[in-house]
Amino acid sequence: MTTVLMLIAALIGLAQFGVSYWRSMLASTAAQPLSERFCAASGLAHRAPTASDFSAILSLHRLTPGLDNHPSRLRGLQTYYSVVDALRKLPALNQWAQAEMTTCARYLAVIVDQRLSSNLACAAEMRSC
Repeated sequence: MTTVLMLIAALIGLAQFGVSYWRSMLASTAAQPLSERFCAASGLAHRAPTASDFSAILSLHRLTPGLDNHPSRLRGLQTYYSVVDALRKLPALNQWAQAEMTTCARYLAVIVDQRLSSNLACAAEMRSC
């Protein structure tokens, strides 16, 4: 019985560490600056993305193909955003949820910005050949 409790505690600790690590990676990527090209393409006009811009940026992400032949890894981000959006309805968690949703939108904006830059660099390389 004690062994089972220790295993459960270890798994809970591992899960908590994994979520904390994932959130820190999300926040560090979201802190990167956005280019003027992205602001023009997204229509944000030099303002930082907010939580309400998530779906618009996600639509722009779907319009920008990835050149690395890897499937999009945004399912986890979309799920996290949806869960936090549901938690936003609780008054005690509203402010925290807004901050998390804004971080998700900024992360997605950086990913789209990187894709746009990669696609433009590839197009310029193809034109020069």
